[in-house]
Amino acid sequence: MDNCEVSVALQAINDHVTHCNGYLERNKPWEMKKDESKLARVGEVLSHTAESCAQLAAPAAPNPPKAADKIFGQLKKEI
Repeated sequence: MDNCEVSVALQAINDHVTHCNGYLERNKPWEMKKDESKLARVGEVLSHTAESCAQLAAPAAPNPPKAADKIFGQLKKEI
């Protein structure tokens, strides 16, 4: 972003999204929640995922600003 290489920045964002998706697929919180002994881990997985969403929204903010604002609003975070 500092060098105005938007395509490179967007690829980095996409790579991070792919990594986050893999994290969710590996941890499967939708399955873990069925076991009460794993509820704390479900909370950790979802917390990490929410933080990643916030980290993804920050560099994406200039490229549809309203989308980033929506993400931050849903996460109750500010830029």
